[in-house]
Amino acid sequence: TQLVFILTTIISRPLGGIIFGYISDLKGRKLSLEKSILMSGLCTGMIGLIPSYKDIGFVATLFLILLRFLQGISLGGEQGTSISFLIEHSSPKSRGFLSSFCCVGQQAGILLAILAAAIYNWHIKKSGTEEVWWRILFIFSFFIGLFGYWVRKKTNETIDFLLDRHCSDKTISLLEESKLFIFKNKQLFLSVFFIVSFGTFMTYTVFVVGNSHLKQLADSLQIFAYIQYLMSLLVIFSIPVFGYFSDIIGRKTIISHSLAAISALSIPFFQSLQSVANYNTLVVAVLLAISCGAFFSVTPTIVAESFPTRSRCINYAVFYAVPAAIMSAISPFLSALLISINPTYIAYVIILLAIAAIFCLKSFDEPTEVYRKLNKYSYEFLKP
Repeated sequence: TQLVFILTTIISRPLGGIIFGYISDLKGRKLSLEKSILMSGLCTGMIGLIPSYKDIGFVATLFLILLRFLQGISLGGEQGTSISFLIEHSSPKSRGFLSSFCCVGQQAGILLAILAAAIYNWHIKKSGTEEVWWRILFIFSFFIGLFGYWVRKKTNETIDFLLDRHCSDKTISLLEESKLFIFKNKQLFLSVFFIVSFGTFMTYTVFVVGNSHLKQLADSLQIFAYIQYLMSLLVIFSIPVFGYFSDIIGRKTIISHSLAAISALSIPFFQSLQSVANYNTLVVAVLLAISCGAFFSVTPTIVAESFPTRSRCINYAVFYAVPAAIMSAISPFLSALLISINPTYIAYVIILLAIAAIFCLKSFDEPTEVYRKLNKYSYEFLKP
């Protein structure tokens, strides 16, 4: 069953990115974001209303798989559209900083989910009642979805999208233009593939595998019982900082230095999983979390900036979501194999992917070059 859920997520997220990316490029970022959050809230809330396996048997499992699949489609449509919405609403001088809050929201959501699960597990151990409370957590998503829909309904469509829709060549269909862009930019696709593969594998091995092993060191150093929360908080607070500096020194500078830092820290980090806990391990974990925050802050932005406005969201889904889904399927099995041999081997894979990603950075332009080449209209031209 767990394997089915993993496959459901891997298939549904890139599919959702393509579906909602097409809607976003055709009808607008605002409409796509409204529909995706409503769908997400509805599907998540309905999971809390599914009758138990005792009541309806295997049908409950089928309902759960279906809702998880639809939930994955809605979530898959979020990132590409939301990052496009933010960069198109921002001044070129603050685009990196403002768009980084998309990643802040993602990381904060993960941290809140971890905290909710921890509180729920604590309550179960204390009261012994399990049937009702997990349902309440899911049903609450109805209200979160409605609130998110209300917030997005109050926003305006991006000026970049409105201008591009008015001025773009209507003789070529959106799908045809996207297909032409993909075939003409195979090197860019390969570059995004390696960068996304690095990010996906690094995220799983550091924040899932690494944290689970570090928590086992809490017997010798108590702070490791909370290492997951500490690293998540450091990532959240470092993302906007590096997003701000990316507007000053460039996206590629931030990415290249973060790749180098993560590579250098990954060997002592994974070596520490086999040793006794000490403060050196804590320092490495802290520095690694900050370096990951730097990488997360810029990567979605520089990828989205590489695409023309008219087909930005659907191209983002193909270039970004598809490689992420492929690596999400590979990472658990590859990391389990490497841990069974030697955890340090994970660091070697991270380093190899980082080297490939650094060489691929030449395919990306800095923001000023991107907007000169791909967009005829920008925020600056609209100032009075």
